Amino acid sequence: MKWRINNTPDSIINRKDEPCRFGVLNSELIFSSLQLEEGGCFVDAGCGPGEYSVLAARHVGEAGSVIALDRDPWMIEQLDKTIAAQTMTNIYPQVADLRDTLPLKDQQADAVLISAVLHMPGLSDRWRILFPELRRILQEGGKLGIIEKNNASVPVGHPLHLRLSPETIAENIIPYGFGQCGLIELKENIFLIVFEKRDS
Repeated sequence: MKWRINNTPDSIINRKDEPCRFGVLNSELIFSSLQLEEGGCFVDAGCGPGEYSVLAARHVGEAGSVIALDRDPWMIEQLDKTIAAQTMTNIYPQVADLRDTLPLKDQQADAVLISAVLHMPGLSDRWRILFPELRRILQEGGKLGIIEKNNASVPVGHPLHLRLSPETIAENIIPYGFGQCGLIELKENIFLIVFEKRDS
């Protein structure tokens, strides 16, 4: 069964409990860790109904842009409704699968966020496609933030998506041209790990 929410477009913005997966977690800390500034281009990869997309759109302002990607058309529809209700003009939602080539230009993004997505079954075996794509769309020095639940206690013999520790993520992404530059506990057992695109 696909994850769904049952609320209005406005409530996606105003609700502060657990609107999505892990809930919206200290967006200002997340955006500052990604060095997201006014006028920047932010990519919300696996955006769901778009909570972080909306918050990022306010953060980057009208001069900036937010590209929101999700493989579920229903999620994109929810974000479209939110955009219309909030009369926002700098969010660009698109149906896109993170297991394929991303619909962005080379070095288009200043920052990318992947929240509560990387552990999903069927994606971990496609990291070899996703991570080079993330590197391609980021500018030199651009930041990549990944939010996940720390399941390091799960035995090593279990599937990768059940044991996503910060160390596991770093070991798998650094070979693709990234350097780790931050690790923050956002909530008990939920972390933000930040990487920077490094020179080739």
